[in-house]
Amino acid sequence: MPPTAEQKSLALGYALWALGLVGLCGVQRLYIGQIAPGLLYLFTFGLCGVGQLLDLILLPDATTQANLKLNFPKGASKADSTSTQGRASYADAIAAYRLGIDSEAKGNHQEALKHYRKSLELEADPRSKSFVHFNMGVSHESLGDQYAALSSYNEAILLNPKLPHSYNNMAAIHRALGAEAAANGNQHLANEHIARAQHLWRKAIALSPHSFPEAIEWLASSHNHVAKANETSDSQVSLGEQSSLGATQATDFELDDLIEQARKSIQRINTSDDT
Repeated sequence: MPPTAEQKSLALGYALWALGLVGLCGVQRLYIGQIAPGLLYLFTFGLCGVGQLLDLILLPDATTQANLKLNFPKGASKADSTSTQGRASYADAIAAYRLGIDSEAKGNHQEALKHYRKSLELEADPRSKSFVHFNMGVSHESLGDQYAALSSYNEAILLNPKLPHSYNNMAAIHRALGAEAAANGNQHLANEHIARAQHLWRKAIALSPHSFPEAIEWLASSHNHVAKANETSDSQVSLGEQSSLGATQATDFELDDLIEQARKSIQRINTSDDT
C-alpha cells in the first residue's frame, strides 16, 4: 500500500449518507470512490429512495471494499496480537502486503506475487488472508494467467464468502473465456462460461447491488441466457462458490427487478447526457 493512501471512514460515509434526507443522494458512494453508482443515485434521488435506504445496510461492506487495496480490515489477527511474536508476525504480514500493493501499482506483478505469498505465510486471520488472495488474483490477471487468477479469487471466497469483487472478477474472466471459446468455434464451452459468468455476477449483485453497473447492464442485455445460468449444477460450482450460498439473500426475482430498474435508470442518465 502506498504510504499516502487514506482509508475511508464508515462514520463519515454515514454522515454523507444523511445528506440524502435533504435530497442530495449518492454522496456517500462518491466518497468511497464508486463514481458510477454515486452519479446514478445523484440523478435518480437514490433510485427513488430505494437505493439510498439500502445503503443503511450496504454501506459498511461498500466501505470495506473501497479500502480493499488500502489496508487489512480493522481488528484483524487479534489472536496473534496477544503476544510479542504475534504482533511482530502481524506487522510483517501487513508490511509484505503493502509491498505487494506498491509493486502492483508500479507494474511489477511478479514482485507483487512474491510479497503476497510472504504475507500469506505470516498472516493468520482468514479474513485478512482473503484480501491477499484477492490481490493475488489481480496480479495473475495482469500477467495474463486467467486460470491462476480464478484459483486465487476462489481461495478468497473460501476464506470470506462475502467478497462481491471476487465474484465480479471471476465473472469477467468467464465472460472473456466464453468469447474466446465462441471465436474458436466451441459453442458448448462458450455457453458454459457464459452461464458461469451470469451465475457469479448475480452473486456479486446480491451482495452489493449497486457496485457493478456494467454487470447489471450485461445481465439485462443477455436475458435470454439467464435460464441457463440458473441451471448451473452443483458439480459445476467451485468449493468457494458453494461455501457462499448462504451469503446471498436476494432471490432471482428480486435481482431481475433490480437489474431492470437500474438499467432504465442508466438509460435515463445516458439520454439526458446526450441531450
